[in-house]
Amino acid sequence: MATKTRPRKKKAVEKDPRFAYTLSNGLRILDAFSGGAAVLGNSDFCRHTGEHKSTVWRLTRTLCEMGYLKPRDGKFELGLATLSLAYPRLVTMPLRRIAHPLMQKLAEDIGGAVNLGLRDRTAIVIVESCRVVETIVNKPEIGARRPLEDGFVGECYLAGAEKEEREEVIKAMEASNPPAAKALRAAVQSRMGELKKNGFCFTSGNGANAIATTIRVSDTGETGFVACVVENKTLSKEKMIATVPPKLLGMVASIERMLGSSATVDPV
Repeated sequence: MATKTRPRKKKAVEKDPRFAYTLSNGLRILDAFSGGAAVLGNSDFCRHTGEHKSTVWRLTRTLCEMGYLKPRDGKFELGLATLSLAYPRLVTMPLRRIAHPLMQKLAEDIGGAVNLGLRDRTAIVIVESCRVVETIVNKPEIGARRPLEDGFVGECYLAGAEKEEREEVIKAMEASNPPAAKALRAAVQSRMGELKKNGFCFTSGNGANAIATTIRVSDTGETGFVACVVENKTLSKEKMIATVPPKLLGMVASIERMLGSSATVDPV
């Protein structure tokens, strides 16, 4: 009589004993709001984290008790504790204190918005934003995220970043989305030529024009991203290209000097 062979059990995925998975899941619930949604429910958190409802229920209850989430109509919004968490980071950034008055002046001069961002893994996070009151152009608030693979922001930033950083970011994307990484690499190569020739990158769409460049942040050694956005009805494409770049590049040079750095990044 033939002996029945028991099906072999699937080998469990080995976990890193140094990694706090429960903490990671809690933070990923908060990260679900980074897409811009004001209110989310447990089903949204389940999709975002890949965890079961019971796990998500315990995490959301804990986050509510700690003030990081607040119940709202059967769902949740971010609690004020999240602002308190970011506050120490914002007030200890010399870049923001130095850049703000110069950015506000430039925003008033051009009649638009000026945004400053730094890289967080595979996204640019806006750390300062100034604009004139009258403008209705897309105006991201501090903390808004712009994925590096998503168009102009990522292309311009990576074009001006150090070669090692650029390759690290694109190779990380290749692991998860090879076609997108390939398209991004080609776009970045084009932007590198534009940045090297003009000192800035330009784009137009949705009724507005944008000119951007990179900035060297000396106190951290990071590369930052600075963009001017102006509505077409305020400033035409031709006039913007003719008048805004000297003001933007002059502002960046002033900020770098005040930060104690006049270093430039060779994108080649």
